[in-house]
Amino acid sequence: MPIVNPNQIRIDALTAADLQDFIRLTKAYFQELDLVPEFYGSDQDLTAPLISYAQPRGGFWLARETDRAQPSGMVGVLPLARKTCELKRLYVIPEKRGQGMGFALLKQAMQFARQAEYLEMLQALHHDQTTALSLSRAAGFIPCARFNENRHAGIFLTYKFSSGE
Repeated sequence: MPIVNPNQIRIDALTAADLQDFIRLTKAYFQELDLVPEFYGSDQDLTAPLISYAQPRGGFWLARETDRAQPSGMVGVLPLARKTCELKRLYVIPEKRGQGMGFALLKQAMQFARQAEYLEMLQALHHDQTTALSLSRAAGFIPCARFNENRHAGIFLTYKFSSGE
């Protein structure tokens, strides 16, 4: 899916000043999936995102239209192992979907993972995340075995980076 107008989307790394927006988008993400975030165990990245997603191995980004202050989307890359990372919380608020923001966020996360020299990116999705699934499949993600204990996830995907990417 091409970006309608990439000049109208700004993607910025998460900072301490963005934590309220991170919380707002994360709540919307979980509410849409009818889930309650677990602030322990598999969702530890929620309590300290600036630590969990710290560069150079991890990253978290917020997307906004350039004429709007409030972000409308988010995505994260969480390190799992030396050469494996996980795509986390790819989300765009419903009224902004279909305008290329999700694609831009996914592209940002994948470019970061390549530059960080990851060989594999994993993704766990809830069955209701059909838009995220479509975007990921279009980007080349394929099904894989369960790789975590997330009891809410039912779809597991992998993307293997080739040496020429």
